[in-house]
Amino acid sequence: MIVIVFLIGSFGYMGLELLWRGHTHWTMGLAGGICVTLLYTLFQTFELNILTAFLLSSVLITTVEFVFGYILNICLGMAVWDYSKMKHNIMGQICLTYSTLWGLLGAGVWGALRLLSVI
Repeated sequence: MIVIVFLIGSFGYMGLELLWRGHTHWTMGLAGGICVTLLYTLFQTFELNILTAFLLSSVLITTVEFVFGYILNICLGMAVWDYSKMKHNIMGQICLTYSTLWGLLGAGVWGALRLLSVI
């Protein structure tokens, strides 16, 4: 089951990025798979309300994004994304706007899992 969750997260994230930015990078599939797998595990382990799911999702996904951004964009110079022109950014890798969107995405995953009676 966990492999299926990872693949849904991987392809789902790349699909969302294609819709949002018009392009993606294979590493975002890895990041998306990791994020959704972690969310799935978190939501199965703890009974959360939607606000807590939103907040934890925001922190969890933003952390994964920062780690990936630091490695890919800063250490390896791959320039996969750059939030340096966004308000409230850290090192151009994460920003408050996208952290909020990650929280909404995570709350959506939480809602979908509840709807499917998986959690």
